[in-house]
Amino acid sequence: MTVLRSLAVLFFVLAALMFVSESIASFADGASFRMRSFGEWWYAFSPSSLNGAQAFVQRYLWPGLWDPGVIWFLRLPGIPVAAGLGAVLLAISVARRR
Repeated sequence: MTVLRSLAVLFFVLAALMFVSESIASFADGASFRMRSFGEWWYAFSPSSLNGAQAFVQRYLWPGLWDPGVIWFLRLPGIPVAAGLGAVLLAISVARRR
């Protein structure tokens, strides 16, 4: 199994775990299903790595890339983003194989 395919599977599993945890949390609260953003998930998992990613992008890549681009990406719903990244990585790994 290639590295890209392994990462794709990891993102699919992450999306499934996000869905299950959101479902359990909404069931426990008695509220309707709510999808948290990808940034909320990342911050809940590891705030220091999110802060480090911001510092890296602003310091070494381009400061203007973080505010309109990455912030927009982090505000997207987390489950479709994780599943979409998995699908893109899987498609790339299949295309590279041929």
